[in-house]
Amino acid sequence: MRERLGCGVSFDLVERTMRVAERSAALYFVDGLVKDEVMEKVMEFYLKLKPEDVDGLSLQGFADRNVPYIERDAVTGLRQAADGVLSGQFCFLMDGLPGAVLIDARTYPARGPEEPDGDKVLHGARDGFVETIVMNTALLRRRLRTGDLIMEYHSVCDRSKTDVVVCYLRSKANEKLLERIRERIRRVDLHALTMSQQTLAQCLLDRQWWNPFPRMRLTERPDVAAAQVSEGRILVLVDNSPVAMVIPSVLFDFAQESNDFYFPPLIGSFIRLMRMAGVLLTLFLVPVWFLLTQNPDWLSGPLRFLMIEEQGDVPVFWQLIVTEVVLDILRMASMNTPTALSNAFSVVGALLLGDFGIQVGWLVPEVVLYMGFTTVASFSQPSYELGYAIKIWRVVFLVLTQLFNVWGFSASLVMLALS
Repeated sequence: MRERLGCGVSFDLVERTMRVAERSAALYFVDGLVKDEVMEKVMEFYLKLKPEDVDGLSLQGFADRNVPYIERDAVTGLRQAADGVLSGQFCFLMDGLPGAVLIDARTYPARGPEEPDGDKVLHGARDGFVETIVMNTALLRRRLRTGDLIMEYHSVCDRSKTDVVVCYLRSKANEKLLERIRERIRRVDLHALTMSQQTLAQCLLDRQWWNPFPRMRLTERPDVAAAQVSEGRILVLVDNSPVAMVIPSVLFDFAQESNDFYFPPLIGSFIRLMRMAGVLLTLFLVPVWFLLTQNPDWLSGPLRFLMIEEQGDVPVFWQLIVTEVVLDILRMASMNTPTALSNAFSVVGALLLGDFGIQVGWLVPEVVLYMGFTTVASFSQPSYELGYAIKIWRVVFLVLTQLFNVWGFSASLVMLALS
């Protein structure tokens, strides 16, 4: 155990030797991952044992009789014992026992279940998933108090040995889909889940690199996750990640938001319709306007207000492409800017792009107006992945419309439908 764990090399892997019932014994644990008060009480109990308390007992008999703790296990394999220690349990070894006793007194560093920043509600619960998987399963159990709720445990990857939980309602989940998920989890051939749920998601889904639309909904809210499970969906939880993966998911699921369900049906439906309208405008507003500017003879009568009054020094197509790129750079720069400066940075960036761009003749006011509305409308739906998928398709529409006019726009519609 000393050699396998690296005791004496890694400062946080601790070996504590002692005499128990006049025999040599040792405890192995990771400093910082065990509850000190539990370990002290167990050690105190062990030190009071007498030889007659352990003589003639098997490994399981010793664990049943002399381990005063609920969560404990007897193992005979060195690898099992070492893996248990590295996952946060502490291991007890003693001369005369053909194995080890693992005591699960883990305590992981964890933050409180605060409301997620990206999915806030006006009414409703204010808790959210955290990076500790046991706390996340408890948040779900608190909402679904039924034995029909199943939490299947899996260990993934040979190096990280990441805990993965598949959560579902036994009476409602699709058994074929469930077996498919189990099989893909078993077949994960990675050394470590370096990016938690995203790395696992790439292994669970069929690879379609040409399709930018997200195929798996992610949520940090336990109330949303519990509602999805109640509808027969399957959740996949990964340790070290505050996100639950919802399987299966359809495109319309990404237009939903928690607030829709905390309002009366009429108001919730109206909000969802407005959000879906915002998604459609985000995708089609700029390409349709660009198509109309490419065909000015279509802009007669009441549509003349869509025409560009004064052409700038730069073609409209390149104005739109440059604005797309610059707005995206400003968004990424705002994410990496300290919170105290991010709001001011966004305002300054918008002024530089809009006002100064028009003054020097690089942009026309219509481009700033439509691109500004599209950027703001992209935040009407909560999925960051869907927002970028729409952005990519918007650029595809612009490029094909520039190259082939109305035929390019039509081809883009067909490609979008087939994706």
